[in-house]
Amino acid sequence: MIPIYPNKDDYDENFWGKNYRVLVSTQGIEFLVNANHEGDAIDEVIDYCEEYLPGLLWTREEEMEEEFIDEYICGGNHGRYFSTYNIHIEEV
Repeated sequence: MIPIYPNKDDYDENFWGKNYRVLVSTQGIEFLVNANHEGDAIDEVIDYCEEYLPGLLWTREEEMEEEFIDEYICGGNHGRYFSTYNIHIEEV
């Protein structure tokens, strides 16, 4: 599996001081992100997905299962939700 680097320049320079591995386990997609904390890492990944991998995000709130909304991760500049709740994040 080849990882995706949403903020490659920051990652290379270790700009924020911490690196995170974000794994979308159902699809087997791995992201490596440089961020200040886990929340910022998720925001970077969601913003990247919004532009390049929109299938990993809910397209409309009406499509979301309201009774399970708390199980999905939300973030990014536009408050989008991952379309899966099988997300694993760890500092590396």
